[in-house]
Amino acid sequence: MGLRRRGILAIVGGLGQARADDRLPAALGELTAVLRDLGGEVTAGINKLLSELQQERLRRGEEVQALREQAADNRRALDVLRAELVAVASGRCPAAGHGPLGEGGGADVRAMGAGMGGDERARSASPPGGRGVEGDASADETPPDGDCPRPYKRFGRYCLTLLQERNKWEFARSRCHLHARSMGGGRATVKGDLVVPHDMEAFKAFIASTDFGGAPTGRAWVGGSAEGWGGVWAWVDGSLMNELPWVYSQASGDGSRIAVDHESVFHTVGDDEILWSVCQYLPA
Repeated sequence: MGLRRRGILAIVGGLGQARADDRLPAALGELTAVLRDLGGEVTAGINKLLSELQQERLRRGEEVQALREQAADNRRALDVLRAELVAVASGRCPAAGHGPLGEGGGADVRAMGAGMGGDERARSASPPGGRGVEGDASADETPPDGDCPRPYKRFGRYCLTLLQERNKWEFARSRCHLHARSMGGGRATVKGDLVVPHDMEAFKAFIASTDFGGAPTGRAWVGGSAEGWGGVWAWVDGSLMNELPWVYSQASGDGSRIAVDHESVFHTVGDDEILWSVCQYLPA
């Protein structure tokens, strides 16, 4: 009886071992498949991470390059400003094509453009608070007879140029004024400011004839702002914006300043933007 029982147990144990031996390869196969899938996911994750790191490296490289270009532009602008201040202090403010600025501003102030003409205007009462900032440009002031000083170009009654310096809006106004003074022989009667495009058709012709290649974001400052006027859009000469420039384009984006692109489309832009400037020459 004992021998028979031991024999039965041996047979059952052998069958169990056989089934265990059969399950082992299957389990190993399942484990291999899981590891293979996991390895694929890990590889995909590593590749994605490497791609993101590469994109981040490129983005930071572009930012560094932009900062270097901005710093170079700022250094050039400071050099020009220093030369202009020295010339004004000594009573020898350089005329067009002569002195430190040479060639209409030399390598530091590269500009091109055309003025705007015509009597068509879109003016209304001055904004609350009076006539605006003292010394602001007025569309009634006309250049003297003859050509506009380089690099300004005449278009009817007005002289305009695209000042290829990267500035914020407020500093751009000062740069337009200093640039006009330097090109006007240092005469105290000469003024300059960001353009006030009352004659929109002439302004569009100026934009069409101007090369915006290399302009930051493809735009340049003009003399329109809602800052300091209680949120009312106005030009720097103190006139309110009625339909212009909205009749030609819809303002886009947030901000309290106005810039224009190469297609004469106006954009609302924030104070932190650093752009080129469309400057107007305004002798007395």
